[in-house]
Amino acid sequence: MKVRYIVAVSAVAIASVMVYRLWDRPVQASTVSCDNVSQGAAVAALEHDLLQQDASKFNKARILIGQITYDSEAISIGLSSVSIPFSLSGRVTREYVAQVSCMDTSQIEYSEK
Repeated sequence: MKVRYIVAVSAVAIASVMVYRLWDRPVQASTVSCDNVSQGAAVAALEHDLLQQDASKFNKARILIGQITYDSEAISIGLSSVSIPFSLSGRVTREYVAQVSCMDTSQIEYSEK
């Protein structure tokens, strides 16, 4: 009876460790990829995406490179993304924050500041 109990407890412990490692893997992978993403690469991805975007999302007819302004000191690299505060100038200047994914810099989420 004790042997079966020890085997059952061991199997549960091994399964728990395997689930934890599988769950923890994406965070580790994105952390490693954030170590490999520079501010310059994230900004270049942001500029490329903004110029290709449907500008109406930002209340503009078209976005030009000269309308994009960001403070390089405000850019922060996190565990899974690079946060880039930026503004788009025009008749009305609006401020936004872009979250550039470290795993795939073409994946960018925008929010208004």
